[in-house]
Amino acid sequence: TGDSIEQLIHLKSVELDVAGAWDRGRSARLGLTGFMVTGPLAHMLFKGLESIAPGTSTAAVFQKVCLNAAFMPCMIGATMS
Repeated sequence: TGDSIEQLIHLKSVELDVAGAWDRGRSARLGLTGFMVTGPLAHMLFKGLESIAPGTSTAAVFQKVCLNAAFMPCMIGATMS
């Protein structure tokens, strides 16, 4: 997962005597949050965006990007709660 990669990069960039172990609990919590909250929300959001602005034209993609940016505070809030 992304968290495992981040922890590996972090461990290589700091001294190993500073709690130099992979935090499996943290990775499990982040994975569970992604599976139960972020994943389903993102799926519903992108299905909704496709129904509002179908296709791959420049105008449709621009609408999707703008609407996605408008919904990001809600997604971040749902993930952080």
